[in-house]
Amino acid sequence: MRSSLTFSPILLFLLCSFKYPRRLCSQPDDTSNYHQNPGAENRNSRDFQQIPNEVNVDGARRCREKYFSYPNEIHSRMVTSQVVKDFTEASQSSQNNGILEELDGFIKEGKVKEAVEVLGVLEKQCIAVDLPGLLKLMQACGEAKGLEEAKAVHEHIVRATNPLNVSTYNKILKTYSQCGSMDDAFNVFNNMEQRNLTSWDTMITGLAKNDLREDAVDCFSRFKRTGLKPDGQIFRGVFFACSVL
Repeated sequence: MRSSLTFSPILLFLLCSFKYPRRLCSQPDDTSNYHQNPGAENRNSRDFQQIPNEVNVDGARRCREKYFSYPNEIHSRMVTSQVVKDFTEASQSSQNNGILEELDGFIKEGKVKEAVEVLGVLEKQCIAVDLPGLLKLMQACGEAKGLEEAKAVHEHIVRATNPLNVSTYNKILKTYSQCGSMDDAFNVFNNMEQRNLTSWDTMITGLAKNDLREDAVDCFSRFKRTGLKPDGQIFRGVFFACSVL
């Protein structure tokens, strides 16, 4: 009896341990689901990680699409802008060439008034006409005896080329002489820093042809004081002036 009483607590302990293993070895109640369903926490953990990852991946994709495509968008805009610029410049160049051709056509036809109007349009658009083109128009003005147009072209020449050389001055003198305005010719002649034989000949001949023969002889006398030697053209101008005195 004493032996049974001695081992009864041990037996009782073993029986209790065998009957209630979960209570002795269990975790707190809030984690009991883990032992009842071991995959639940893994799934919860995976779901918890998956949601941010999906958000991050989607955000990264949008960020990549936004910022990695941004240089391509800039390049596309730059290419488009360059194409538009080239097309605009080509169109403008074609338009300018058309206006210049129109100007040349008016000069060839002797329509100096229309040519001067086109010249004004070109100047407003900052389209330069070269000196040979302006001198061709100046010559056409002389042949058409268009004095006002000649003065306008003269102003264009001065604005386009300054200072003028002697050859250009001589062409202007001849134009004013052809237009019958020797006063304008004298104004140009007197302001020339240098004169050559052609300059003097143009003035003497122009004065003689415009019935200013005494002025032509006086101009020849002035020429002689320069020490230059006259050529045949100057003598012809003087003879013409003297023949009708």
